[in-house]
Amino acid sequence: MATELEEKDNIREMMARYCFYTDSGQSDKYADLFTEDCDWDGGPFGRCLGKAALLAMHKGGGDGATKLLHVNTNVVITVKGNEAQAISYVCVLGVGEQSPTVLFVGSYLDQLVKQSGRWLFKTRRIVTDLSALKDF
Repeated sequence: MATELEEKDNIREMMARYCFYTDSGQSDKYADLFTEDCDWDGGPFGRCLGKAALLAMHKGGGDGATKLLHVNTNVVITVKGNEAQAISYVCVLGVGEQSPTVLFVGSYLDQLVKQSGRWLFKTRRIVTDLSALKDF
């Protein structure tokens, strides 16, 4: 049985994969980080209910999605058995031929579940209003 520290490390790794899969256009691997009945609330970027809708949205990003670089930091995770919650900051940079440009800054509010030995996003909510953090 994994220790709490090992579980948190596994969750951090999964959160990092989210960024790498998003930025490299690996839609199938990206969607595989979510439960079948997930709720991805991207705030200003829309909302997807269910893994199939999330996969379609990600594939619809096309090559433009590979010109982004997601930076996830200040991760705080609380684990309770096979469920966890996490809060973190996210900064999305536009990368290309010019110097990187900050496109978006906000926070992720995550509900996670462990299924078949893997941590998955049950819900991922993106917020820009930092007052939402006090209730998480």
